[in-house]
Amino acid sequence: MYCAVYNADGTLNGLTSAEYSADENGGIEIVLERPQVENGGVFKIMLWDKNQSPVIGEISD
Repeated sequence: MYCAVYNADGTLNGLTSAEYSADENGGIEIVLERPQVENGGVFKIMLWDKNQSPVIGEISD
C-alpha cells in the first residue's frame, strides 16, 4: 500500500508506504494520516501486488 503526493502540475512530490491489515473476511483497514498537500496538490492511495501491478484503482482524496 502506497501513498503518493502530487503537486498541482501533476509532478510527484512524495511517496510513502502506508500501513494496512486485512481480516479473515477480506476487509482492509488502512492506517494513514492525511498527507500535507499545498496549492492544489492531491494525494492518491494505491495498492499493488508483489509484481507492482495495481490491485485496485487509486483512492483519491
